[in-house]
Amino acid sequence: MATVALLVAAVLLRSFGEIRLQLLLTFIGFGFGGTLLNLLLDCYSENRPVVILGSVALGVSLTFYLLLVWGSGWRTEPTIWRIWWVSSIATLTITHLGVLKMMQAWRSNGIARAAPAFSVATALLLAGLAARELLSSPGPIYLGVTAVTGVGALVFSILARRRFIGDQVKPANIWRRSKLTALGFLFLWTFAMGYYLGHVSAPQPSHAELFPSVLRGMSREHLEAQIRSDLTRLKTASEGIEDLSRKAEAFRGVRAKKFESENRDYYLPEEGDEIRSLFGSYLRYRTALLRLLATYSGFQSVRDPDTRARCFMVGFAAAVTVFENSLKLVNTYGDDERAQRKLNEPEPEWGIPGNIFNTLYKSVSSSRNINVSEEMADYFNVHRKDWRERAVWSETNFTWLEQRIDRGLASVRQHSIAPHKAWYDLLKARVQEDVYTPVYAVQSVASEWIGDMRIIERKPFISIQQIEEIESLLKPGDIFLERRNWFLSNAFLPGFWPHAALYVGRMEDLRRLGIANRPEIKGKLREYGAKAPDGHDHTVIEAVSEGVIFNSLTHSMHADYVAVLRPRLSDREIGEAIVRAFSHHGKPYDFDFNFETADKLVCTELVYRCYQGMLNFTPLPEVMGRKTLPAVEIARKFVKERSKEDRDFDFVLFLDGDATTGHARRQVEDEFCASAERSQASFNE
Repeated sequence: MATVALLVAAVLLRSFGEIRLQLLLTFIGFGFGGTLLNLLLDCYSENRPVVILGSVALGVSLTFYLLLVWGSGWRTEPTIWRIWWVSSIATLTITHLGVLKMMQAWRSNGIARAAPAFSVATALLLAGLAARELLSSPGPIYLGVTAVTGVGALVFSILARRRFIGDQVKPANIWRRSKLTALGFLFLWTFAMGYYLGHVSAPQPSHAELFPSVLRGMSREHLEAQIRSDLTRLKTASEGIEDLSRKAEAFRGVRAKKFESENRDYYLPEEGDEIRSLFGSYLRYRTALLRLLATYSGFQSVRDPDTRARCFMVGFAAAVTVFENSLKLVNTYGDDERAQRKLNEPEPEWGIPGNIFNTLYKSVSSSRNINVSEEMADYFNVHRKDWRERAVWSETNFTWLEQRIDRGLASVRQHSIAPHKAWYDLLKARVQEDVYTPVYAVQSVASEWIGDMRIIERKPFISIQQIEEIESLLKPGDIFLERRNWFLSNAFLPGFWPHAALYVGRMEDLRRLGIANRPEIKGKLREYGAKAPDGHDHTVIEAVSEGVIFNSLTHSMHADYVAVLRPRLSDREIGEAIVRAFSHHGKPYDFDFNFETADKLVCTELVYRCYQGMLNFTPLPEVMGRKTLPAVEIARKFVKERSKEDRDFDFVLFLDGDATTGHARRQVEDEFCASAERSQASFNE
């Protein structure tokens, strides 16, 4: 009852608050700890050693749980998390096995015996996470296997319970043991929620901890020169980040109108690049301001009072500026999940880690950051009059710093985010991510297996000799459409054409196009210039199940059907498209087929992003609820536009496989157009 009352009070007061949240988590821990102890005593009433073992594990789990709840300094200690995690897994597994024993799940029946086997396997895999950095993401394969065993444990436990109920004749026993099962699963849910709550509420290290102050070791002359220089940097960074905040707000307004007028709900590649570019610039200004904050956070170590005042004002002005503009950014995109997905994408090329928007959200809603800001504001208000009278700055500089601080504080107070809303949003995002990760891992393994699975092994219709003969007809930038029959994946992809690739050409083609020295290409020339696994030169870039790779023409085209389309673009535009293709090299394959993100790519998305702004692929068709571009849609686009003067493609060639002869032959443009509507039944020719 106390737990429920506290939860209701927190909701009515529209804020959990640090103390309320800690009390709530404490009541939850003791409530379900008691429930679990009761289950242990019931399940192992005749087995005292197991009761003692389970009770000790439970006691350790609760002890370290309370350390995480009440000791804010402990929440970033991996050892504490590991001990709590392993002891909780042990307690839960012992109890679950006891419930299964009470339901007679140890009988010789195969289904019943599978439940404890899967439960133990899941427990070992979960406990194995403690050997890693628990607060970081484990490998997708590990998570995928854990998810499979966890689902198996749940399914077989439910089946064991149903068989138990069917075999019983005493309703009272059925009710009692069913209730025990329900309580066990309820504790499992609360256990998981406790982990997420503890992780989301863990405080971030302060910027002073990230960038320790160096003021103590500076001479007075050096420090004075540094302060003057940093004031100039502060003014530049302040102006820049404020300008970017205005641009971000304007960008959202313009995009909202375009989404409405064009009846679409996704970013075009150039729009995604634009918002990411703005965000990257914002992060660079933010880093500069945080360095100023960290440098002057040790202002109290400066002996001279006037110099100390100058240090404080520069550092506090930097802090308020970054807080204000971070808050503006979060408020601008706080209700725009589409934009948040873009801003949370990792971008190794720019040095942007994943989930950085959520990190900003957590920072600006942190009660600790807000409290420190208010304490510094009080300190400034107490001393500002004295500092002005003593002329610690020139009148111009003092006025600028004072106005910058006052304006920033007013904006932060006016647009602050309710802590309970931020807490809920971040918790939801974390849960979604952690649920998605193992599901995606299983999906990736299954999709890769399906993609590589060929039902019947035979030679492709297109021979190596044919490929070598047509190479002279190709030009850099050509788009390949390809099909290999008898691959299981064909049954899951729409249309006759399932794959697309991009022809790059040889090293001399890169030099002729004037792009060999572009940074995106230069760093990858060694790999591109090496031989492909089949011994031929790399001339193709494509996204396959292994990721975005360089490939040889003889390997990529060694298929049953291949068509080549040529974009009607200038050499400069073709060169730019190839540069973009190289920038995506090495990215993983996107088994989720999500065209809204660029950190993982499918084959047609590589083509789509390379030619963004040059070829018109809009509107993207929707397949199974996803905006995507099946390869067959590229063929259909050509068919629709072939008679127009402003068409995007020219036809180059079509090698059409013939199942009766086992070979491919050149076909005319009309036959290629007809292939766009060929039946999927031909996948088994």
